[in-house]
Amino acid sequence: QHLLCPFCAGIRASKAMQKYTERINQVLDENKKLKPVLITFTVKNGEDLQERFHHLMKSFRTLLDRRRDYLKKGWGYNEFCKVNGAMYSYENTYNEKTREWHPHLHMFALLDDWIDQESLSATWHDITRDSMIVDIRRVKKTKGQGYTKAIAEVCKYALKFGDLSVQHTWQAYLVLKGKRLTGSFGCLWGVKVPDTMTDEPITDD
Repeated sequence: QHLLCPFCAGIRASKAMQKYTERINQVLDENKKLKPVLITFTVKNGEDLQERFHHLMKSFRTLLDRRRDYLKKGWGYNEFCKVNGAMYSYENTYNEKTREWHPHLHMFALLDDWIDQESLSATWHDITRDSMIVDIRRVKKTKGQGYTKAIAEVCKYALKFGDLSVQHTWQAYLVLKGKRLTGSFGCLWGVKVPDTMTDEPITDD
């Protein structure tokens, strides 16, 4: 139960990191002009986790639909259309003072061209109606590790609620179990990460 167990979540995140690193390296070897970035999408905080989760994911699907419409039909262009492909994971935190949930999506994306952050923020606000916060950071290749550190940054959030209290971890589990909290599209689509590790032996690595 990777939603509840930090150990299981860690194993799953490491598996995801390994699979996506292989795929990303392959894509970049084939197209060296692609530009790797980290993107984070957020929505306004709220007390109802289920409502905020659905709002974030519905908004994200709308953004993906607009990208697909442009690629297939040639209309509705926005800065997100510069994303050639990406992998993403969902995370939420809880503010004990305001008693509100803060959901967001972390994404490792490969761009055809650099994104204008202000323009993408305006598009995101047009979709969500309550948030225009979009964080975009360039990813630099590190010696000996390549893009592994940035990929791990996204994978570690995949279903990891270890930073929440026991009570809020259980609450998040009840709301989010069975939901799709990670994914990929474009040139990074098709990477399969198992939901359970119980069918695989745990090895030294």
